[in-house]
Amino acid sequence: MVGFTQAIHRGLTADHGGSVDFVPRVVAHMDLDAFFAAVEVRDDPALAGRPLVIGGDPAGRGVVSTASYEARRFGIRSAMPAAEARRRCPEAIFLRPDMPRYRERSRQVWSLVRAEVPVLEQVGIDEGYIDLYRAVWTSGGARRFLARLQQTVRKETGLDASFGCGTCKTVAKIASDADKPQGVVVVPAGGEAAFLAPRPLRALPGIGPVTGERLARAGLATIGDLAVLDDDALADLLPAAHGVELRARACDWTTTPSGPCSPPRTAWSCVTAHADGTRARWTRRRAPRCR
Repeated sequence: MVGFTQAIHRGLTADHGGSVDFVPRVVAHMDLDAFFAAVEVRDDPALAGRPLVIGGDPAGRGVVSTASYEARRFGIRSAMPAAEARRRCPEAIFLRPDMPRYRERSRQVWSLVRAEVPVLEQVGIDEGYIDLYRAVWTSGGARRFLARLQQTVRKETGLDASFGCGTCKTVAKIASDADKPQGVVVVPAGGEAAFLAPRPLRALPGIGPVTGERLARAGLATIGDLAVLDDDALADLLPAAHGVELRARACDWTTTPSGPCSPPRTAWSCVTAHADGTRARWTRRRAPRCR
């Protein structure tokens, strides 16, 4: 078993031959699967298995907030114009968002999570970070813990969630989206770069449509492509500070584990506006440094 000081810098460890390392900080990200659509199906089982779109009026200027997985097979995605969603799937059922009901269901889910893990950071109605400090010691333990939590949420609320887990928030968030729906993906310490490298660039928080298109025109397609970009090439493509920050995330240049109650210096959170249909966007805010 490694010394405690060494383990602090290693974070979440894999299970190898019964060896267990101390893990002072492990972060998980929970993302409720197709949350708005899932609440509608939970409350009206007749909607199960049908393409369901939650958002604005498809006859107007509304946009898609959430699409069920049945609707996503037609290429319908969040932030797409609702009219385009209807063209792609004329038989889809369109419902306007019921935010009071969604907030109540969200409170039920997070109450269950708080009963298991007292320290967490909810960053949206359907997602948040969970501090697994001293709750798990190995990657296998993290997987089992999160699978049990996933089952509890489903049993008590009828809603599904996906979980990602790692030594920092960036990795945990990307991992939660890697095996949806109902996924549990754990990235052991030391495996962050290999996990991130093949992921599409748009999976990296901070890369929106404009930046993504700019990088694509330069021939970059994956997080790994960005990670190996040299300084001169990076400066040609992106503003200095923004480019360095994105490449650091792509490389997982995180020297210390981060807990969910210590957000990154430049934290990215997904905010949804519901005035005209719904519109999802990434917003940037300043906060103490920690990835």
